[in-house]
Amino acid sequence: MTFLAAAAAASTTSPDNLIPITVNELRRLFHALIIEPTRRVADVITWSIYRRQHQAAAKISHYAQQALTEP
Repeated sequence: MTFLAAAAAASTTSPDNLIPITVNELRRLFHALIIEPTRRVADVITWSIYRRQHQAAAKISHYAQQALTEP
């Protein structure tokens, strides 16, 4: 687990419209690519990018909604 935390902290850059990679996402990718590689690498990476784009959009929407309700 320490390895994943260090790897997540080291990945400071992220493409536009993606959240930075998290420890949980790294764990999921490590498991899907190394431990049980049942799918193609491209499929796993594509799914990770889709999840991170969706999380980034949800974060923006959440903050916008919070800004509207704050006094």
